[in-house]
Amino acid sequence: FNNGTNWIYVNSQASGRYEMVGATHSWFTAPSGTAGNTISFTQAMTLDASGNLGIGTSSPAVRLEVNGQIRTAAPTGGTAANWRLGTVHTVSPTSPNRTIEVDIGGTIYYLHAKTTNN
Repeated sequence: FNNGTNWIYVNSQASGRYEMVGATHSWFTAPSGTAGNTISFTQAMTLDASGNLGIGTSSPAVRLEVNGQIRTAAPTGGTAANWRLGTVHTVSPTSPNRTIEVDIGGTIYYLHAKTTNN
């Protein structure tokens, strides 16, 4: 509950909060705390007026912006995959390749896309 100044734990469990300000929707989370203590929320997800959805960011700049690792669910009988984006410097540090790292069941696969001017 909000005591007029702060959000306060009602019981000693994790907490969540949703708010809509104008056309922006925001979801907040907080770990377990002690009943009666102040809650320190972290903004977990934002849907802005432009339709941009941010997970782990409060100001998404594109349709879907994720700050952190992405995990895809496994189809029936399949294996889930963890996705990470990064930069790999190969031949020259001034012309990096972009890489997508996929971890499927502990095996790492790399997808590379070379950036060029032509």
